[in-house]
Amino acid sequence: MSAIKHKTLLENLAASQLTERRSGETVYALIVASMTPAADDLAGEMRREIEARHAEADRLRLRAIERAQVDADLAQRRFMLVHPSN
Repeated sequence: MSAIKHKTLLENLAASQLTERRSGETVYALIVASMTPAADDLAGEMRREIEARHAEADRLRLRAIERAQVDADLAQRRFMLVHPSN
């Protein structure tokens, strides 16, 4: 490849990368501009709903662990009644 063709390819690549970067910045600006107060409120409500669901899932997991511990303690007591020397 000649030096001129190589230089032209590099210039075209640099120009296309700059165009892509500007396009990305433009898209970001459009998204930010479209965030109306209503959309912002909706996003906040969605975040709170997701957090509430996570908290409920954590609570249910904790209850399951507590039940498993109670079951394990009961099984150990029963075992000790059958085999007290252990």
